[in-house]
Amino acid sequence: MLAFCGSRISEHMAQAKNGALICMGVPIARDGDQQYRPEELGVTSSAQLITVHRPASEVFDKAAMASFEGCALCDSHPGQFVQPTNWRAHASGHCQNIREGPRLPSGERTLVADLVIADSILKEKVLSGLHRDVSCAYSCEYVPLDDGTFAQTNIRGNHIAVCAVGRGGANIRIYDSSGGTMSEPTTIADAIARLDQLIALLERSPRATQDAEFDRRLSTIDSTPEAFAFCEAANALGRKMRGVVDCRPALRQRAEDAREVEEDPAVEFAAAAKKFHRK
Repeated sequence: MLAFCGSRISEHMAQAKNGALICMGVPIARDGDQQYRPEELGVTSSAQLITVHRPASEVFDKAAMASFEGCALCDSHPGQFVQPTNWRAHASGHCQNIREGPRLPSGERTLVADLVIADSILKEKVLSGLHRDVSCAYSCEYVPLDDGTFAQTNIRGNHIAVCAVGRGGANIRIYDSSGGTMSEPTTIADAIARLDQLIALLERSPRATQDAEFDRRLSTIDSTPEAFAFCEAANALGRKMRGVVDCRPALRQRAEDAREVEEDPAVEFAAAAKKFHRK
């Protein structure tokens, strides 16, 4: 489905009825060459950067394209793959309608998608121009070639990040005007207005971002086995401490009896806390 119902913002952007920002026809990847650091490829090399070839046959493979359909959309890369256990912490929307797009002036072919941004913070960053580049996260295989370069094969998508600077280059980004290029300020007044927007966003975003990330972390960690074990140990330690300080003999006696037949709750709490912290 390539149609959306919403209020048009520009040729490539619209706002859905629920307030989500829809970015249409966004180039998310291209074929051709990209530069990687040796450690990203898991190899040792004296070169600072290694060329990796992305053949069109791999980028536009049906399975590779299908693997990006419905992937989570993230506000920059979260540093790990998105999966059900952390989706609520990292997802700011999703992508859909993966398809081949127009060729770039360089002749490289593009993979495009429609991005549905449901998070208000990322929406502001995109509308202000602070975050426009797009970067895909995926698993793949790196095949070494005789000239010291590598080729990517078996590409399978995990998530798509909207960020300040992406690896794919200046053309792999969200556009908001006709002609396939981002609108630029044409006068000093336009430039100052754009700068004021960015300053206002930067002033508001840190606290809002921290609050949102805190809420997302809570919703993620409180469903893990380590979190349950931590809470149980904390409750046991709390019960022991309340029993010790309570002046009622029955509670003191109960605490003493429990201490004789069970392990020390403080020890259990410390062990659970360490395991939860490592997780």
